[in-house]
Amino acid sequence: LTYNGQRCTACKLIMAHETIADEFTRKLTESVGALKIGLPWDGAAITPLPEPAKPDYLEGLLADAVGQGAAVANAAAGG
Repeated sequence: LTYNGQRCTACKLIMAHETIADEFTRKLTESVGALKIGLPWDGAAITPLPEPAKPDYLEGLLADAVGQGAAVANAAAGG
């Protein structure tokens, strides 16, 4: 997660079978929520976005997804 989508190998899509989707989402949300947020040289796993305009861009993507029926799994933690 340190690259926040800045490299082509960053995870962008995860597919889980419907029989495990709820449990998978819960476990993934818990795991990501436990990661340290900060600067990479401080040992953080989730680091700042690369450009000042990225937060607005990502908020737009989230709003579009929610508008099309998606649900945010970690609303209290930045989603």
